[in-house]
Amino acid sequence: MEVIFFSHTHWDREWYRSFQDFRIRLADVMERVIGELEAGRLEYFYLDGQTVILEDYFELYPEKKALIKEFTGSKRLFIGPWYVLADEFLVSGESLVRNLLVGINQAKKYGCDEFFGYLPDSFGHNSAMPMILASFNIKNAILWRGAGDGKTEFTWQSPDGSSVLATYLREGYFITGNFDETAEKIRPHSVSDKILLPVGGDHIFIPAQGGKNIKDYLDNLDKFAENLETVTGELRDNSRAPLLPGTLSARLYLKRLNARITWKLSRICEPLQVFLGTNRKQELDYAWKLLLKNHPHDSICGCSVDEVHEENVSRFKQVDQVCNALIERCMPVEQGDRERITVYNLSNYAFTGVVKIRQDVFPRKIMLDTQKAPMSEDMQEQKEHLAYVENIPPFSARCIRPGKAPKPMDITENIINRHAITYRPDVGDTYNYCPKKGEKSLKARILKTEIIEKSSLRNILRVHYRLNTDITTDIITTSGSKRVEFITSWENTLKDHVIQVKFRFPEKIYETVAENTFGLIKRRFNPDYRIEKHMPAEKGRELSTNTAPMQRFVFTQGLGILTEGLPEYGVSGNDLFITILRATGKLSGVSLGTRNLPAGPPLSVPGAQCAGRQTVRYAICEADSPQELFRHADEFMGCTLAEFGEAQSGDFLTINNPDILVYGIKFPEKTDGIITRAVNISDKPQKTGFNSEFIETDSLEEPISGIYGINEEIIFKPGELKTVRLLNSRATRPLQGA
Repeated sequence: MEVIFFSHTHWDREWYRSFQDFRIRLADVMERVIGELEAGRLEYFYLDGQTVILEDYFELYPEKKALIKEFTGSKRLFIGPWYVLADEFLVSGESLVRNLLVGINQAKKYGCDEFFGYLPDSFGHNSAMPMILASFNIKNAILWRGAGDGKTEFTWQSPDGSSVLATYLREGYFITGNFDETAEKIRPHSVSDKILLPVGGDHIFIPAQGGKNIKDYLDNLDKFAENLETVTGELRDNSRAPLLPGTLSARLYLKRLNARITWKLSRICEPLQVFLGTNRKQELDYAWKLLLKNHPHDSICGCSVDEVHEENVSRFKQVDQVCNALIERCMPVEQGDRERITVYNLSNYAFTGVVKIRQDVFPRKIMLDTQKAPMSEDMQEQKEHLAYVENIPPFSARCIRPGKAPKPMDITENIINRHAITYRPDVGDTYNYCPKKGEKSLKARILKTEIIEKSSLRNILRVHYRLNTDITTDIITTSGSKRVEFITSWENTLKDHVIQVKFRFPEKIYETVAENTFGLIKRRFNPDYRIEKHMPAEKGRELSTNTAPMQRFVFTQGLGILTEGLPEYGVSGNDLFITILRATGKLSGVSLGTRNLPAGPPLSVPGAQCAGRQTVRYAICEADSPQELFRHADEFMGCTLAEFGEAQSGDFLTINNPDILVYGIKFPEKTDGIITRAVNISDKPQKTGFNSEFIETDSLEEPISGIYGINEEIIFKPGELKTVRLLNSRATRPLQGA
C-alpha cells in the first residue's frame, strides 16, 4: 500500500496571537516555501485550502505575485477553494457558498482550476456540505474531525442525494514525524490501495520528502468508489477527535453580531441593491469579504485571545456601517404626509403585522445630498413609529395606507411562566463546558412585573428576576403575530458560569427539528443523559454532550423556539434549553472533567467572561410543523423596511411554491440578470417557476441548462439547493406598477 505524502501548512489567520502577529510569521513561512519551490527541493505545497492567505501576504509583498502565479499555474503551489476556512455550523449556508465563490474565483486568477473540499480542522461538519461542494463541481472532500471510527474513505452524501468522495484524515492533519508508524495505524482502515498522509501543522513548514500531488491520490480513489460505504448527514462523532462543542456558546456576543449582520447583508441590503438597481456591487463584495474574515473557526467560535475578538467586533461593525449606508440609499425620501407609507417586504412570505418606521437625527434628503452638509438646524428628534400593514407580498414594495390593527395577544401568566432562567457554575474553557461537581442549577425568581406598553399595536410587559444578579425580560406581542418575543438583559459581573433559558414540555424530548445550514435537520436525543455522570473523561477523550447547533430555530412537541445568534440548544428530560451566556476566563485548560486533553494554549482570556451589559433576543411560537417557523424566523429577524413617503409599488421576485425558500439574491459575477439561490425545505419533490425566463446554473454561476420560458417550472428534489439566473432582470429597470 503506497503512502502519498503531501506537504502543507495549516494557517489559523488569528488565534492565540493576533492577525498581524501571525501575518509576520506567514511572511517567514512563505519565504521558506518559495525558496524550496524555486530550488526544486519541494515539488508540491498545499497552502491550506484558503486564498485569504495570499491576499494577506500580497499586502506586504505585492512584488511576489508573479512568482506565486508561476507556481500556482504550474500546479506546484495549490490554493483554494475556500476564501477562509470557516466554521460550518456558526455561519449561514449562503455565507459558505459565498466563501467558496470568492475563493475559487481568486484561485482561478492564479491559474488554479482543480479543487477539492479541504476541511482539515472544522469542529464537525454540517450535513449540507456535500451538496455545497457538489454545487461547485467539487467531487472530493478531505476532512478530519467528526467521522468517528469510520473508514478513511467513504462516500459522503447530503439529504438531497448530492455526494462527494471523502477522505478522512484519521490521525489528523498535524503530523511532523513517525510517518511509518502513523501510516501503519491508518492502513487497516483504508479501503483504497493508497494512504494519504499530511506532513505539516499549524503555522509551520516541514518539507515532505518525496511529497506528491494529491490529485494522484484522488484520481486513484475513483477506482474504489463502488466499494465505499455511504455516510449520510452531519459528522459530529467525537469518539476519536474532539468536536469542542463549547465553542457554540463561547463569546456569544460574536454569534449575535454575526447573525444580525449576516441577515442584514444577505437578506436585506443585498436584495435591495439588486432589485432597485443601485449598482453597488463593489461595496457589497467588500462587505462580504470583510464578513467572511470573521468566519474562521478560531474567530467566530470565540476561542482566540481577546485582541483577536476585539478586531472581530470592529469588522462586524464595519460591515454593519456599509449595510446601513447602502440601505439608506435605497429608501424613498421622507415626506411630511404620514398617511401613506412605503413598505419593502424581503421575506419569502407575505407579511401582515407591525412595521417600524425610524426617524433619524438628520433627514435622509439632506444626508444624501452631496452638495450640502447637514447642519445643526437640520436636526430632528429621533423617533420610532409603528404601523400595521396587511398582505405585503413576498419580495415586493407597496405604497399603502396603514390598516386597522387587530388587538395584540395578551401576555398571560402562562406566557410569563413558559420558561425559566437558570444559572450554573462552569469550570470549562472556551472549547468545552464543564459543570462543577456537586453544584446544582439555580433558578431565577420573579420579583415583580410591570407594564411598559399596552397599545393597539404592541404590548410589552417587563419581568424583573433575581439570579445572583438582577435580570429583566421584556415580553412583547404585536398585532397580527402569534409569536411571543423576549428581550432579556442583565449586567454580567460574575465569572465562570453558564446561563440558560429552559422551556418545559409535557413529555420527555427524544427528537428535535432545527433549522440547518440549508433547510431542516432532525436529531435524536437521549433525554436522560447527564454529562456529570460520565465525568471525568478518559485521557485523550472528550465527553459527548446533549447540545447541538441551530441556525435560527428549533422545534419540538408543537412549539418553535427562535433566536437571534444563540446557536446552542440542548435537551434534558422534559426541558429544551438555549444558552444565553457562557463565561470563562481560559482559552484552553490542560484537561477538564469533560475533555481530558488540551485544545489550545493555556492562556488567560478575561474577555471571554463577557463582563458588562448583555442583551439577547428569542421568541416562541406554536406551530403544526417546523416548516411554519421559516416565516416566523424571517419576521423575527426583521424582513420589512418602511418609510413615510411614496415609492413605486411592484413585485421584485415571484416564486409560486411556499416550499421553495430563497436563501440568497445577488448580482451575477460576470453577466446581467439576478442570481437567486433557493432550497426545497420539504421532504417531497417540488416544482416552481419564477415569472421570468431563467437558466439553472451551478454555484459558480455557469449555465447547466437551457433557457426556461416565463411559464415553465423547474423541479427541486427534497432538500435540494439550486442556483438560477433570472434573465429579464428588474435590477436594471424600474419596477412595473402593481
